[in-house]
Amino acid sequence: MFVDDMRSLDVEANKFTIFAPDKDAAVKYKEIYTPRFGDNFSVTVGGREWIDIMNKGINKGMAMRKIGELLGIDTSEMMAFGDNFNDAEMLKTVYYSYIVANAQPGMEKFARFRAPSNEERGVLQVMEQVLAANL
Repeated sequence: MFVDDMRSLDVEANKFTIFAPDKDAAVKYKEIYTPRFGDNFSVTVGGREWIDIMNKGINKGMAMRKIGELLGIDTSEMMAFGDNFNDAEMLKTVYYSYIVANAQPGMEKFARFRAPSNEERGVLQVMEQVLAANL
């Protein structure tokens, strides 16, 4: 659902995503949304145009731990790929953490491994290599 003003909503939600049409999400994240909501919510940048606001402690890393718990898979056996700061917690959680070559600057510190860019189908290339090595 798209709305012009979040204050007009009277609904229960587990996530708000804000669209920044000027592609300045990182600036708005730092200057507006984190100072205003960061103490009470998880706030992250999901791309040049996207800011996500969720309940405190909710992130992709938590989701990976929960999936592992449900399926009996340790995070040391999991693989994840990311390109932006909303992927940071997920990449820090799993052992086989990859950033793609066209990831946002600063993402390298969150991943152990590198993959070719999205334009080169980097995720698929890595997955094919892993499958070929294990068949």
